[in-house]
Amino acid sequence: MSLNTKHTDAFPPLKHLLVVTPHFDPESFRINEVVASLARDGLTITVLTGQPNYPEGRVYSGYRIWRAGWDTPLRGADIARVPVITRGSGGILRRLFSYLSFIVSAVLIGTLLLRRRDFDAILYYGVSPIFLAVVGLWFRWLKKAPMALWVQDLWPGSLDAAGFRIGSGLRRLLSGLTGWLYCHCDRILVASEGFPEEIRQFAGRNLSCVFHPNPAEAAVFETPSTASTESSPFEVLFAGNLGRALGLPTLLDAAQRLANQPDIRFRVVGGGSRSAWLAEEVRRLGLNNVILQGRVPPSAMPLLYANASALLISLSRSPTMSRSLPSKTGTCLATGKPLLVSADGETARVVADAGAGLCAPAGDGAALAEAMRRLHALPADTRAAMGRAGRAYCERHFAPDLLADRLHEHLRSMLTPPERART
Repeated sequence: MSLNTKHTDAFPPLKHLLVVTPHFDPESFRINEVVASLARDGLTITVLTGQPNYPEGRVYSGYRIWRAGWDTPLRGADIARVPVITRGSGGILRRLFSYLSFIVSAVLIGTLLLRRRDFDAILYYGVSPIFLAVVGLWFRWLKKAPMALWVQDLWPGSLDAAGFRIGSGLRRLLSGLTGWLYCHCDRILVASEGFPEEIRQFAGRNLSCVFHPNPAEAAVFETPSTASTESSPFEVLFAGNLGRALGLPTLLDAAQRLANQPDIRFRVVGGGSRSAWLAEEVRRLGLNNVILQGRVPPSAMPLLYANASALLISLSRSPTMSRSLPSKTGTCLATGKPLLVSADGETARVVADAGAGLCAPAGDGAALAEAMRRLHALPADTRAAMGRAGRAYCERHFAPDLLADRLHEHLRSMLTPPERART
């Protein structure tokens, strides 16, 4: 059944959606699944994106970094790709050039690619840096279509969380630009309930923000793990991007404190700007209880989840990260495994509300190690009950179809007579 038929008649039908995102399949971002969910329900979707090179900073096999044009349809959507400068090894200047190249290519080349297409609405997937959303605003003006900005990261606070230091003048400039972007969108969707307070500091207290979290990964949600949480050794899985904001030093600190307990270990799956640093630190510290598996295809993740005793969600200690909710939270809850959280604020609140695991303060390796010992010492049926509670919470708050329906309603609500996010 089409979303257009199962939703309220209070809003006009939404037929053709433009999704603008710097990253898309084969890069691993939740927008991939969101597009697939909307396309399955009958929407015609066009995705404007760059050539895939995240997180390693190298263009993926089978793609050419300077190529522009229409790609093979993915996730039920037509894909228009524009050339970008790759991120490289993660240096700040190289990243800046990469970001600017997406803006220039998307505005100039993207306009040519999309010149014969009209859209009812535009969705910009707002990963950092937020100023890339000017591409969405350009097409909002060009196509005379309302735009929703789905904020995934707070800006410029994410710079602090990632360890970058900027002067007061540049901070004021970035804050002003951020506020301007927010005020010129038709809808502001936020991936965390902790975001609106900081967003309104830049865009005014009257700015309306709608909470819309990232859904659980469909493949995991549809086939939750049935494996026992009682395994030897007790293995805690950390999966995802290995970046500066994810509290990796805390993981290493906890691993050092657990070195004399060979029945407890970490498995780290993923890649990113801190991959080489992490590998060197594990070698330097002689941590035999940290297994670095590297990047794996998404199809391999269900088995890794099934074999894990528990899953770790970790963030660095900062005001911005305390307001954030990692996009993988719903997927972790969907696995039916108990969770360990090394984070403050919103992430810890969600897991505590779900009754899905144990929490430790961000940046506190001793507390994380102690939480792991406590979780390991619990009876297997108690850990299993935590996993079931997390799964039930996911079904109520992070189910892919549920959130696809809600997103569709948010987008349709923009099709009424013009109503700006600022009221």
